[in-house]
Amino acid sequence: MYCLVLHPAPVHRAPDPALDPALLVNTMTTIGLAGPSLPGPDPHCYAAGAHFLELLTFLGCSPAVTLEPSADAPSDQAFCYLRIKWGEHGMEFLKLRDDPMARCPACRKTPANWQASALGTDSLTRAVTLSCPHCAAQIAPLDLDWRREAGLCSLRVEVVNIHPHEAVPVERLLARLAEVTGSAWDYFYCRTND
Repeated sequence: MYCLVLHPAPVHRAPDPALDPALLVNTMTTIGLAGPSLPGPDPHCYAAGAHFLELLTFLGCSPAVTLEPSADAPSDQAFCYLRIKWGEHGMEFLKLRDDPMARCPACRKTPANWQASALGTDSLTRAVTLSCPHCAAQIAPLDLDWRREAGLCSLRVEVVNIHPHEAVPVERLLARLAEVTGSAWDYFYCRTND
């Protein structure tokens, strides 16, 4: 399943332990991104809210966006909903493709050996420095440019069943999330198995 992932940036910063999860949920509900909690085993899943389609810009000529489960198959998860992950597993590397390529944020070139598999996902969260072979910039793995097709985060809001590059969050949504959490927010796309 594909997701649009909204997350605090920079990723170097762990979520504020004082951040009340209910405050984030309340904010998403108040602005109309999230609706009621969905029934099921995950208590952190929410229906799309009343302003969901206004807080995300859908790209393309006629995207098909399903906001409710089918009446014929209510357990079918092929509709858009929100899932909040609180970082219970620490920093996670999420990706859209099996082996995404990173780009140097300084010169914007893609070194041949900067695939996720070559870098090793464990090294992405460590305090090591990579040297770009094109411009010699010294870059922390957390600062790599994954072209919005991968990312590192702990706290995140997943907009489930959004295909890659199908939708982007509007600026006022990211600004409101930043206001509540005290950190700027960014986004990327990934594929999940759950």
